[in-house]
Amino acid sequence: MTFSFTQFAPSWLASLTPGELFSLFIVLAITVNVAGHFYSRRSNKGRHHFRVKQSQKVLKAIHGINSWQQQLGYLRKINAYTFEELILTSLAAQGVKIQRNKRYSNDGGIDGRATLDGIPMLIQAKRYQSFVSTQHVQDFVTLCQQEHCVGLFIHTGRTPKAAFEAVRGSHVVIVSGPKLIELLTVPSMLRKSNPGAPVQDVLVEKPK
Repeated sequence: MTFSFTQFAPSWLASLTPGELFSLFIVLAITVNVAGHFYSRRSNKGRHHFRVKQSQKVLKAIHGINSWQQQLGYLRKINAYTFEELILTSLAAQGVKIQRNKRYSNDGGIDGRATLDGIPMLIQAKRYQSFVSTQHVQDFVTLCQQEHCVGLFIHTGRTPKAAFEAVRGSHVVIVSGPKLIELLTVPSMLRKSNPGAPVQDVLVEKPK
């Protein structure tokens, strides 16, 4: 037994010429593509909004934890994207002008941007469990040089001496450990530590 397209297609569709069928196929393909793109954008926006809300909850939660070691341990367990948003949420709470990314993938190594007293800053936030990748630090230094910006490399891990060497002489600051907790929990920390001082001097962390 053989079947043909005309047996099952609506009469109006079966009456179309090959050229008309091809045009219809193109229109349908474009429609599906546009709808998929629209859905993807709405989905990304929803995830982004969720992570920002989560970061606000985390910022509130760490104020109820006693020691900076426990606070750091808590941060190491949260979602990596939530950690990125947490840094920006904290800076915004200090009156720093921030710019959040619209997506989390293909961000070019920049997790956010900020401006303090007219100084443009690039943010890279890494939720590490162990040692920082020196290569990640070196790549960020290069990126900040290209963008002519101060860089804040903020992480929850441990910083090897090689990473400190990688930022020596640059405008990139590594922020971790108690300095990270101070950034998140001390109101206006960037301004109160030393009013008028460059952000690099306020946040600088000495190698151990």
